[in-house]
Amino acid sequence: MRTSIIDSAKRPVAVTLVVALALFLVDVRAYAHSWSQDEGRIENARWALVGSLVVITYDLVADPEFRYNIGIVLKRGSDKNFRIVPRTVSGAIGIGRFAGSGREIHWDYKKDVSQGLYGDDYEFEVTAYQVDEGGSGIWVYLLGGAAVAGGGAYLLLGKPAAAASPGPSVGLPDPPKIRPTQ
Repeated sequence: MRTSIIDSAKRPVAVTLVVALALFLVDVRAYAHSWSQDEGRIENARWALVGSLVVITYDLVADPEFRYNIGIVLKRGSDKNFRIVPRTVSGAIGIGRFAGSGREIHWDYKKDVSQGLYGDDYEFEVTAYQVDEGGSGIWVYLLGGAAVAGGGAYLLLGKPAAAASPGPSVGLPDPPKIRPTQ
């Protein structure tokens, strides 16, 4: 009896694992925000040190109807391997509607680089990528595919062995056939 329960449980477990594996293979981040090949054009990018903040200003020449992902990287002219992606930033950075002129990013550089930055050949690379608004349609296909796969597995595998034939009672009483009147 015990081996038949294990054998009947193998197929649903295998189907569940295959569906789960298929979902894990899909790069979810690619569909959370799908990226367009259209880039916004950054112009007049400049930076200045104001106290302990680096203030980066730029103009984003782009369609104001769309959202853009703005990113920055600190580079050094004398060292091509030097790259710092600032973390303690605020302002017109990340994903948002940033098209226009005079956009500002504030970076508290001492929180990211506690030893400080020495020298004078630093530059910021400011990038802008348009974020498409229609990237959520893939979820309809994924959920629909999972439902079809689950229904197909149920039809192919049939009812589980436990549901096909009633087994011995587990000690619970049967529900009443007639509801008592009050």
